[in-house]
Amino acid sequence: MSFTNRLRYIDLSFFQRFRYLDISRFYLLKKRQIALSLFYAAMLFAFLSSLRVWFCWPFVNNYALFSTMLLVPSMLISNSMDHPIYDRKDAFWPTIFVGIMLLYMLLVQEITVIAFLMLFFRVFVFFALFRISPSFHSHFATLFSKILACMLGISLLMFILFHLGLNLPGRNAEFSETYRFTNYYFFLIRDWGQVMLIPRFQAYFLEPGHMGTAIVLLLATQVGQMKKWYNIILLIALLFSFSLAAYVLLVIVMLLHLWMKRKRIIAKILFVSVLIAIILGSASVYNGGDNMLNQLIFMRLQMNEEGDDIEGNNRVTSSFQTEYDSFLQSSDVFFGRKVNQDIMHGNAGFKVFVYTYGFVGFILCYLTYFIAMHKAFDRRAFWAMVVLSLANFMVRAYPFWMGFFISYYLLAFVHPSNLALGTRGKEDSYD
Repeated sequence: MSFTNRLRYIDLSFFQRFRYLDISRFYLLKKRQIALSLFYAAMLFAFLSSLRVWFCWPFVNNYALFSTMLLVPSMLISNSMDHPIYDRKDAFWPTIFVGIMLLYMLLVQEITVIAFLMLFFRVFVFFALFRISPSFHSHFATLFSKILACMLGISLLMFILFHLGLNLPGRNAEFSETYRFTNYYFFLIRDWGQVMLIPRFQAYFLEPGHMGTAIVLLLATQVGQMKKWYNIILLIALLFSFSLAAYVLLVIVMLLHLWMKRKRIIAKILFVSVLIAIILGSASVYNGGDNMLNQLIFMRLQMNEEGDDIEGNNRVTSSFQTEYDSFLQSSDVFFGRKVNQDIMHGNAGFKVFVYTYGFVGFILCYLTYFIAMHKAFDRRAFWAMVVLSLANFMVRAYPFWMGFFISYYLLAFVHPSNLALGTRGKEDSYD
């Protein structure tokens, strides 16, 4: 058979398929995907910048501007859609109260033109958060948990390899006079002024406690999802932080999850208490008590010499405590007292917030929380948010850091279907 005749019997149907191959899927994106991606990117940038991760240090004071630059096109695209992703109609009053609270906090400090302008961008970021459709809340929480898990998983792996002998490049880094580190890019190591068998893991954050708190608050949004791979990574990273505050918050979150899901929690509380007692006893006798778990966690749960507080409650110095006691007896208790940086240095927690902004500031803060989240789909989810935010407020009184507020907001708006089933789909229906 000639070559020409052979060509007649070649099956060309496979090649003909390419005549009808639609490659638009490779370069065309749906408007909703673009709008959502811009929203998530803006919120992630605000989330990480407010938590002061080292690669966001240049943007700590102006992150809201860059987030707004992403949110504006996101909203414009959304408005051109048949079904916008920003569809909540009750965002006005939450935004107004956030604006009032942020302005109040700004007026207490030395206000500058730049800070005043940044205030409007910060309010706009909150406005976008309040406007986004509740149908994306579950995906929002899961996406951020996965992203943080990937970041911390890589960081923790390099941290362990480094202490096993891997040579990594590093440089000195300084965020402020209080925060000086060796930056190994995948993680920071701070000079804590004491010898440790293993330095506390803090990944890209200023403190292990900052990282631990961010992890716990995200885990709080993962009702019924704690066995997912990304949440397990977050839990492992949390354990390596050796943060007493984060550990306590984790126990609170576990109990709140049971309460939100209408589980009987008395037996669970007893089990957790016995488990903690066993771990405490083991740590106190292992190696004569000379181990990190005993020194960094359980010894800080012991009463101090005066017998009026625990050792781990070291959020304020003695000089600030004296100043705070004086403040409580003065008229400044309503609107706060002018900040003295020498006294404020090295202090944190609710006493610092009340001293700076007064009890009016505290009441206004939680009134804003109430206005923003009181329409939660489940009352228990709302009150779980209140309990968790107050517990964290005692230690880290940064109620409007986006790294904290986003998690509170997503926790408050957990849908009842997630509480009942312990599962969630790609999107929850709120119709």
